[in-house]
Amino acid sequence: MNIKDEVILKLYLIGCSTASNDMVIKLKSLLDISIKNYKLEIIDILKHPQQTIADNILASPTLVKVNPLPEKRIIGNFPFNSLIAELNLPNFENKY
Repeated sequence: MNIKDEVILKLYLIGCSTASNDMVIKLKSLLDISIKNYKLEIIDILKHPQQTIADNILASPTLVKVNPLPEKRIIGNFPFNSLIAELNLPNFENKY
């Protein structure tokens, strides 16, 4: 698989709360089942405020699909049962 075919996501969270950790675990499980070839960068807004500002993040949690284009943002609670479709990934099947 080509790097341009790789799904690149950024997840912006505030701190390491139980809810944040649960979200990361659930998201990784979904991605492992549905996509496999992905990179997920987890960004703590409190530890990296400059990156958060540069990336124009206004709320937490925010999931950003960086690649493939077009960029897509999901803000707030994620619809895990339809997340793959929400991210506009037509070549991938939602198996969650």
